[in-house]
Amino acid sequence: MSLTDARPPVKPFFRVVTPAEARVAFARVPPVGSEAVPVEVCAGRVLAETLHVPEDQPSFHRAHMDGYAVRARDTFGASSSIPAYLKLAGAVEMGKAPNEALRRGCAMRIATGGMLPEGADSVVMIEYTEEVAGGQVEIQRAVSPWEHVIRIGEDIGAGAEVFPSGRRQVQSRSTLPRSRASASHAANSAGGTSKSGAADARVISSRV
Repeated sequence: MSLTDARPPVKPFFRVVTPAEARVAFARVPPVGSEAVPVEVCAGRVLAETLHVPEDQPSFHRAHMDGYAVRARDTFGASSSIPAYLKLAGAVEMGKAPNEALRRGCAMRIATGGMLPEGADSVVMIEYTEEVAGGQVEIQRAVSPWEHVIRIGEDIGAGAEVFPSGRRQVQSRSTLPRSRASASHAANSAGGTSKSGAADARVISSRV
């Protein structure tokens, strides 16, 4: 037996087809169904429908710093040498909507992530403030409108596409990069709600 005869047979090359022939072949493949599953378990699944954001994220003007919610115009001209004084009108509790609107010449304590009260349009960082006698807050630095505030829809706007149909979800929410945190949150919002309260996404039934 020669060395040539001892070699394993060579596998035939794939047969190249035209685009038209490929489309015909794909058309013969029967469509598969879809199912709604919790977003948290979508890793490895293929989206059957495009996910869109149903509402703005965030859905309220959100403080980006710890400090005091104010009307920016009430701080114009304030500095460490010539501070402005505003009346302390209470505090915004985390996770709750403010009980009242912010009046002119007033300020409210607020933490990062808190909902700005109606009438407020900026946040003075706590480092540039001091509570003083008479229920007042000393403002040692002026702010411009919407400074230190994440405005409604700034992360991602209502109707925006989160993920397109046909996309394979190769990552779970826990492994998404930090830059996709908003999209991950929006993906939860974009899905329907299951009986367990978790957000759902419609994916192709079979794991392809």
